[in-house]
Amino acid sequence: MANLYVYEQGTTLDFKDKNLVAITLNERIIPTDKLERIVVFGDIKITTICIQELLKMGIPITFLSKKGEYFGSLEATNHVDIKKQRLQFQKSVVQVELMENDHFSVIPKISN
Repeated sequence: MANLYVYEQGTTLDFKDKNLVAITLNERIIPTDKLERIVVFGDIKITTICIQELLKMGIPITFLSKKGEYFGSLEATNHVDIKKQRLQFQKSVVQVELMENDHFSVIPKISN
């Protein structure tokens, strides 16, 4: 899977004929079949149609300043595997409980 980094200022991202198109002085067609994420730097315009199509495909967009400061991300929530996420949450709680129990068993050993 590939990330697309768009940093040429004034670029417009659009969606035409089921293809992602980057428009600067000329148009560049970008295939979306292997696209995992889009990262935009600074003054990049994204059409509403493009945003909708990317969200439908589960391709998130990350927004950064020209210098790379993080502003935020736009991500669809329907591509989340909720069963997998719940299992991850449950395992993280168990890990925290185990760590708390280890903490109490270490204190008496230090005191000896």
